[in-house]
Amino acid sequence: MQIRISRYGIATTGLGIGLFLLLLWQPSRQVRLHQRHLLHAIERRNWSTVGDLVSPAYRDQWQQDRSRLLADLAEVFRQFLACSVEGEERALTVENGEGSTATRITLRGSGSELAEYAKQRVNGLREPFLFKWRQRSWKPWDWQLVEVRQPELRIENLPDL
Repeated sequence: MQIRISRYGIATTGLGIGLFLLLLWQPSRQVRLHQRHLLHAIERRNWSTVGDLVSPAYRDQWQQDRSRLLADLAEVFRQFLACSVEGEERALTVENGEGSTATRITLRGSGSELAEYAKQRVNGLREPFLFKWRQRSWKPWDWQLVEVRQPELRIENLPDL
C-alpha cells in the first residue's frame, strides 16, 4: 500500500512540474521574462548579462551593432549614481520564433548632467520602445534581442558636456 501511495505522489509531483514547465516555457512568457531580465540587468549595470541577452546579429535604427550598444549603455549608465529602469508593457506579439514587445521605458535616478539629459529624453518620449526578440534554438528558453526601435528618439544629437 505504501508503495502505491509513493508512486501516486511521485506521478503527481512529476505532472505538476511538467505543467509548470509547460506554462513557463510558452513563447509569450519567455519574451516577457527576457524583456524583464534585460531591463533589470541594465538597471544593475550587469553588462555581461545584457551581452548574453543581446544577439551577435543585433542591429537597430541608430545603426548600432551589439558591441556599440553595450559600450553606449555602459557609458550612459556610468553617469548615474543611482538609477532604476522601469518598463511598462503596452503590447506583446509572438509567432514563429519571433516576438516583439512595445514597452514604455521610464528612467529614474540621479547623477551627472548626462544622466539628467538621458532621463529627460527617455521619459519625454510618447511612443514606447519596440524590442524584437528571436528564439535562437529549439530550447524554449533560448531567446535573444535582435533589434530595438523608437521612432521619436534621435541619438546623434548628444550635448557637449
